Amino acid sequence: LAVGVLFPWDFRETLVSGLSVYFAYLVPILIFDDVRDLPSMVNNNYFLILTMVIALTGNHFSAQLRHQEFRSRRRLEESEEDLKASNQKLKEMDVLKSHFFANISHELRTPLTLILAPVESLLKGEIGDLTPVHRHYVEIIHQNGLRLLKQINSLLDLAKLDAGRMELQYRPGNLSAFFRGIVASIAPMAEKKCIALSGREEVPLPAT
Repeated sequence: LAVGVLFPWDFRETLVSGLSVYFAYLVPILIFDDVRDLPSMVNNNYFLILTMVIALTGNHFSAQLRHQEFRSRRRLEESEEDLKASNQKLKEMDVLKSHFFANISHELRTPLTLILAPVESLLKGEIGDLTPVHRHYVEIIHQNGLRLLKQINSLLDLAKLDAGRMELQYRPGNLSAFFRGIVASIAPMAEKKCIALSGREEVPLPAT
């Protein structure tokens, strides 16, 4: 009967083994022995039946736990497969994104370069002298065009970094010039809307 609890049998196997043990005890007594000690026989039958019920109950709950563990492992395997499929799909989308950024950046850089070429010719005076006002606005166009070209080149660099074809390098930059460039790029828009625009640079003191 203890084997029915220790071994991973199902309910039917445990019941068959328990009944086999019980009848192996009861049948020889009924056939070959004269039943005289009735209290002992009742006690033994009670013990065997109670032990068989305990074995069946324990085996039933053990089988449920095994089935639950099997279903949990199956769900975990399915979740891992879904996670792998999602990860693969994300990698494919990431590759498509990198290709898209690289292609669109190339497509934008070509017409922008063609726009900057005549603007630079105007600034060099190859077409004729410009009035101070015209030169001011042409310089703004040229400056913003160069800034846009720099941003497009940055997109291309990001695509190369993402593809592993470039290593990121850090270097010091001129924050004041960057700030002045931003103010200068939006100054004509502020002037057109009659908005007073001014910038102030504050350099933090080093910690002591």
